[in-house]
Amino acid sequence: MKRIATAALIILFTLPAWADFQDGWNAYERGDYATALQEWQPLADQGDASAQNNLGFMYYKGTGVPQDYVLAHMWWNLAAAQGADCLTSTPMEHISGIT
Repeated sequence: MKRIATAALIILFTLPAWADFQDGWNAYERGDYATALQEWQPLADQGDASAQNNLGFMYYKGTGVPQDYVLAHMWWNLAAAQGADCLTSTPMEHISGIT
């Protein structure tokens, strides 16, 4: 019974985060970068590696935010520290020149 309750709590708390991430992705895809940032920033702050990776990309390209290579690098490093494979999920031509 404890396992069922634990599984239910995990689902209860992860579904809203997934919905927020997906809402951010949908917004990004339609060019609504402010909404994408609004959805992904809290997730990234809470340690969501996918949101961190996406914020890194936004800051690198200056998509909806001021272009900032330092912040891009920071978000990518945070995502990578959790095991996210940012270099393969982010096209190499976008990261050349970052040190």
